[in-house]
Amino acid sequence: MASITLLMILQKELSVEGIPIGSSLVMFMQTIGGSIYISVAQALSTNNLTNGFFGLGIEGLGIEGLDKSDVANGGITTIT
Repeated sequence: MASITLLMILQKELSVEGIPIGSSLVMFMQTIGGSIYISVAQALSTNNLTNGFFGLGIEGLGIEGLDKSDVANGGITTIT
């Protein structure tokens, strides 16, 4: 919904010749912004997960063969 509103404002404010370039720039920046947001969010989530595992002391759970670095690096699917 927000992207349509921005494009409507853009079409009202730009000249007829500038609308294609302005619309392209808006859509490009929204795409790049979403890509950067996902990358940053994933990095922050992974770092917080890793720090949380190291802070919990997973060895104290009593599960034989469970190492916190294996869980942090490989995820839940690598634990057998």
